[in-house]
Amino acid sequence: AREFDRLDSLLRPGGLLALMTCFQTADDRFAKWHYRQDPTHVVFYRAETFAVLAEQRGWTYHSPSKDVALLRKAS
Repeated sequence: AREFDRLDSLLRPGGLLALMTCFQTADDRFAKWHYRQDPTHVVFYRAETFAVLAEQRGWTYHSPSKDVALLRKAS
């Protein structure tokens, strides 16, 4: 949350934060998920997580395609 607050402070009104990550979707396969095995990946997001992060900061959230999150700060 702290990092997203920092990003919010860097975004201008109407600014767009575009993120691409492999969304976590299947809890039953999480233990063997290839993304989890990579030591550089320390946080895993679901689409719902981005919706909550956006709502908390007054941003809009849109996912135009698989594993893409677009977050826009209010104008």
